Amino acid sequence: MKYSMVVSLLPVLLASNVGVVSIHGFVPVPSSSSQHLHRKTGRKRHRLQVIEAATLMEKHMVPPPAVQELGIDMPRGLAQSLAVNAQVFHKHIWIVDNSGSMTMYDGHYAVDCEVTDCTRWAEVQETVNCHAQLAEVLGAPTDFKLLNPLRKHGGSQTFRVGYGRGGAFFNPLARRRGLPTQRMESALAKSKPAGMTPLPKSIHQVRQEIEGMVPQLIAEGTKVCLVIATDGSNYNKENLDWLMSEEERNQELVQALESLQGLPVSVVIRLCTDYEPLVDFYKSLDTMDWNLDVDVLDDHKAEAMEVQAHQPWLNYALLLHRMREMGHYHPLLDLLDERPLTPPEIRDFLRLLFGQQHFQEPYQNTETWAINLLQELLEIQESEQTQSCYWKNPLTNLKEPWINIEQLAYTLLDDNEENEEYVGDGLAP
Repeated sequence: MKYSMVVSLLPVLLASNVGVVSIHGFVPVPSSSSQHLHRKTGRKRHRLQVIEAATLMEKHMVPPPAVQELGIDMPRGLAQSLAVNAQVFHKHIWIVDNSGSMTMYDGHYAVDCEVTDCTRWAEVQETVNCHAQLAEVLGAPTDFKLLNPLRKHGGSQTFRVGYGRGGAFFNPLARRRGLPTQRMESALAKSKPAGMTPLPKSIHQVRQEIEGMVPQLIAEGTKVCLVIATDGSNYNKENLDWLMSEEERNQELVQALESLQGLPVSVVIRLCTDYEPLVDFYKSLDTMDWNLDVDVLDDHKAEAMEVQAHQPWLNYALLLHRMREMGHYHPLLDLLDERPLTPPEIRDFLRLLFGQQHFQEPYQNTETWAINLLQELLEIQESEQTQSCYWKNPLTNLKEPWINIEQLAYTLLDDNEENEEYVGDGLAP
């Protein structure tokens, strides 16, 4: 079905008591050829992970009070997934880079969903402070480990948040915090980045900690999420040798990450730099074939541009970015910036976004299936609240629906014949 026909038929195909969603700045982007659908290896493994994730979410059809008290307008599915995340991860460990290079002025952070230029350290602070508040309200145990001791605070290097029962009101605009978060924010605000960047050493220390937790993690069926917030420069006393190349320093970091393979851990690398060689190096880690879940993230706007290239129908709002920063159990979030989702994966993603009670019709490679999905999506989006800043599109700076229905119709219907190999529910094998 041609795109022009899709657009002309939408008012009829999606006829209901509500109108067609208004889309700002819509530009048709042709769907990628089927060869792009096979870039990610381990498709069977991802299918099993999606099925397991859906099963977990069905246990949380009603989000717990702590999630409901976040003070954020969000779709029910994302609220459900926050509850699941708290069960999947025994704890979160952040390695926070406070080395001297963090004073460079090529950072970016969001203030009231507006992107602002800043130092790398300011970007890290804003990110860490937000997740400390989130951990506190969810009661999600989280350790923030600085690479270098804070000289003005008695050499403090680790801050623990979220070890209480949680439930304190959280609103990223109001910025209300509990005592542990206040202490950490105050210490970070009064400190200045200084020192080396011993990332491999810190990763090995975390590995040893996780190895000691393995029996408990296996018994609980949980794992650890390691988040590394850094500008990526791997400089320490051992490798500060002008004869050592940047490639050799990077290899030290790769070896440290490889040592985590086989452990119950997921890794998120949150980059806070625009330095292209380092960005390219870290992005290459996202595509390495190893037995380790690794997701490499840039700042919100830069990441939104990558997601847009593969999922032009998705409004990559700040809430989605925050959930990826904290480490998320669902494998589809990791794929957003890597390749176009297949039609079955799009269905699974919509269920993650809006809730497992929606989009229950099994995938079929037919126009009727796609039209039914679009109609249900239209009705859902018209019923959702649209005033939250988390709905603001970072690329247009306008409040928009989560899903661009016209673009999704183009993706699902225009290249319908290319998806014949995808049958059944969830991810194709």
